[in-house]
Amino acid sequence: DSGIHDIRATTSPIIAADGLSFVNISCIVQVPFLRASFHIRINSNQAASILMYVTLDVKPLQPRLVVNPPRISTPVLRGSKKFFSFDVTNFGAAETGPLNVLI
Repeated sequence: DSGIHDIRATTSPIIAADGLSFVNISCIVQVPFLRASFHIRINSNQAASILMYVTLDVKPLQPRLVVNPPRISTPVLRGSKKFFSFDVTNFGAAETGPLNVLI
């Protein structure tokens, strides 16, 4: 058992002028799972056929932190204070847990 189930491939019913068409592939993956390979045969109604070799890599969900602005650079006079703000956004698919900000 590869851990991959319910593999489906669908194509666009319209083929572009350059002869290209997109193939969408979806599947269900059981965890734990890291990598698998499989073949998909695509046939056209004009007797053309292609066998595609697909390697599927599943990576665990990870946080992806982005700071805005990406850089803070400002002069501060000795003995004075300067306030600034920045945003940290998690664009990833997993929580980060506690964060420490060191300046």
